[in-house]
Amino acid sequence: MGVIDLFKSNINKDTIINASEKMLSHKYNINIEKEKLIIIVNMIISSICADAILIKNVVKIIELNTIALTKVKDYIVNNSEKKINIEIPTIENENESTKIEDIVKYNSEELLSKVLSLEEKRNATSSLSSIQYNNTTQDDIAKSSNIEDIKDNSNTYMIVEKMYDIMNTKKKVNKKTLIINSYNRDWINNHNRNKLSFSINIDLTKNYIEPSKLLLSKNIKRKNPYITMVINDGIQTQKINFILSNTTSLEGGWDTWVMINEKAQNLINLNVKNWNISFLDFRNKELDMGRDDIKICEIYDGKNENNFRIKIDNDDEMLFDSYNIDLLNKYDNMLLKTYDNEFSNVKISNIDNNYLTFETTNLTKKDFIRSSLLNYNAQYCIILSYYSKNNNL
Repeated sequence: MGVIDLFKSNINKDTIINASEKMLSHKYNINIEKEKLIIIVNMIISSICADAILIKNVVKIIELNTIALTKVKDYIVNNSEKKINIEIPTIENENESTKIEDIVKYNSEELLSKVLSLEEKRNATSSLSSIQYNNTTQDDIAKSSNIEDIKDNSNTYMIVEKMYDIMNTKKKVNKKTLIINSYNRDWINNHNRNKLSFSINIDLTKNYIEPSKLLLSKNIKRKNPYITMVINDGIQTQKINFILSNTTSLEGGWDTWVMINEKAQNLINLNVKNWNISFLDFRNKELDMGRDDIKICEIYDGKNENNFRIKIDNDDEMLFDSYNIDLLNKYDNMLLKTYDNEFSNVKISNIDNNYLTFETTNLTKKDFIRSSLLNYNAQYCIILSYYSKNNNL
């Protein structure tokens, strides 16, 4: 018997119903009519079986039973806390069935996060398998090719309840932070800010990585209610949606964007270290984040030997707008690349449309000839968290 068939079997349904009844009564002091509980369990089992993403990733009956048990608890406890009478209507047609299923159906990402969490508990599962084995006769073993096919309801309840306890006994995870800055890219050859290519220096076989937040220049929010970050490793592509969380009050500051489904565990499931990151706007088109490699077309002497006035060509309005000079303020810094491929920070002392005046102590007029600039205030940061797969979540 396959895992899904075993999960849907009447014997396993009885196991989940009995485990749910005992869990609700003993741990939450909630009593619910058996008929209503049966309907809730059946709907949750149907909902889980209909989730193709989940079914593709789950290979053990214990995992499916644990997810079902947790969902029963969440649904009933939440309704109980809100003091709502749990009334399940009779399913008479397909439309009503769909509505009811929507109430209890897991989001695929939430289900996958639970599966990934359960994968971290292999040691615990091994000990549970030994519990199962010790409660099984030799005849039972001879009749079953899989130890999870055992049909002892009380024993299976022990396993489901134990897994539920493990899942709710969370240990502190030692997370580390990784910050990716757009100004670290090769902006001379890759002018477009909306394209990052790099090799991530983390062992993907030993660590989980998840996005934390984005810090984006304040002009992004003007045209986008949400954005999508696209990560590709040459084999797989993953998309993560972000929404504005906190807006900056500073003239040249950065806004904070967080994942739309922030409470779910959004792991980056890529296996190759060479990543390409880009962003899409809410129309699913390439997000306009502007460009760098801002060419200096003229240079003038300033008030003293440390003061220089430069001109940026603005004949092409669209190109000039893409530099986002409007994000700059007096005393902000820009990054200068000289003709000799030297990099230096230069401080702005005055802004007059396409004319900028810089204060510097270690540069000469010659250094600005045939040079180019990067606008720091138009850059962005991607903040990731990573932690060892050996941590018990």
